[in-house]
Amino acid sequence: MGAINALSQTIDLLSKNPRILLVPLIIAFIMVPITAYQAQKLHFEYSFEDNNVSQEELKAILRDMAATFARTMLIIGSIMALLNAVAQYYLVKSALTILKGEKPLTADLIKAGLKKAVPIAILNVFVGALIVGVALIPHAYLIKLILSAEGPTIPGSAMDLFFLLWIISLFLELFILPASMMVVPAYIVENSPLKGLKAYAVAFRNMPSTLGFGVLLGIIMLVFMVPYFMTAFAIHQNAGFSTYLTRQLIQAPFLALSNAIGTVGGLMLYLDFKGNRKEE
Repeated sequence: MGAINALSQTIDLLSKNPRILLVPLIIAFIMVPITAYQAQKLHFEYSFEDNNVSQEELKAILRDMAATFARTMLIIGSIMALLNAVAQYYLVKSALTILKGEKPLTADLIKAGLKKAVPIAILNVFVGALIVGVALIPHAYLIKLILSAEGPTIPGSAMDLFFLLWIISLFLELFILPASMMVVPAYIVENSPLKGLKAYAVAFRNMPSTLGFGVLLGIIMLVFMVPYFMTAFAIHQNAGFSTYLTRQLIQAPFLALSNAIGTVGGLMLYLDFKGNRKEE
């Protein structure tokens, strides 16, 4: 019941208090030119139908992609992480204030969010690294196969192992993703980074509800994110900055809404688990 309660409370709170969406929406629009530049920088087009490409050229292309990705994410990712941290702090504190029957003070919460931005961003980096790391396990193995292959083909047994790793990582993500949504809210509620990370233990002790929350929230967010994916697909082939900027402007409201649903949803799930479990 925890998953259903958390989601119903999240939707109820956001629908009755739409003003708390304003700050994450503004921050999403601030990030538009940043994300547009990032998307253009990481845009990569290559035709693997060219039979004249040697193994060494392919290896060089993959290394260049990895280096570009690392440089871009280090600089731009840091800025985006700090801005997103402010939005998350504002959403959590606003929700907690509303639950107390009080009115959130936007200016005060933004100031407090700026002070807490660094530790929240660090937690988000850890969470993101965990999520991406698990997701990349099978893909890292595939890249290793490509780089070490002596010919144009990869043995079937190696591909079987790749698909097995992909399935395992998928099941792990079904737990890690919803559990990770509680980390920042738990930190803000408890005012302790360690207790924020202990949200994973709380989620593990409530595994069925955590998995149910992840599935239900995933369905809801997919519905809201349909325009996002449609926009990304429609203009994927055009690599001009103005096109990326337009795409990010269209996608910003949906990203802000998904951020609000995920953050407030993680808070509600944590509060539900905290109320249902015995004192540690």
